[in-house]
Amino acid sequence: MTWFTQMSLTTRIASIAALIIAGIWSFVEYRASAEQVELASADLAECQRLSADIKQMKSLPTFAALEADSPRRTAERIESAVDQAALPETALVRIQPQSPYRIGNSTYRIWPTRLELKQVTLAQITAFAHALSHADEGLAVRDLRVWYPGREDDKGPEIWSAEITLTQLAFSPKTR
Repeated sequence: MTWFTQMSLTTRIASIAALIIAGIWSFVEYRASAEQVELASADLAECQRLSADIKQMKSLPTFAALEADSPRRTAERIESAVDQAALPETALVRIQPQSPYRIGNSTYRIWPTRLELKQVTLAQITAFAHALSHADEGLAVRDLRVWYPGREDDKGPEIWSAEITLTQLAFSPKTR
């Protein structure tokens, strides 16, 4: 006789029930652990995807400033661009700030400024426009209109006039 047959019936039933309960408990714990591993795996994949998105976005230039430049800072930028483009002092004849406007229903606004140049070469216009643009700070030349006013003599380089609209895109949350 084996030790199992020597036990009382009650003890045998209790032992079998304990083994069944332990087996069921082990299976339930295994399934719960497997589900947690699957959830953790999905979370890890999502975190890796988000991390890759963040890394990619960090390498992109910023297209909007966090706040719009003050009128003084805008004037300083324009003066700096005049110097960089080697424009004569009399070339910039008008600086006209325009009213800012919201882009649709977004949290961004555009602050436009119209500039007018007279008696400049095409190379100077190009250098001036390039010096004004700072995409990483939301500054861009949105419109550029060039015209040849004509002149009486044909000596020297062609002299042109230009109207430029400088815009700054900036974050501007809506107020309630």
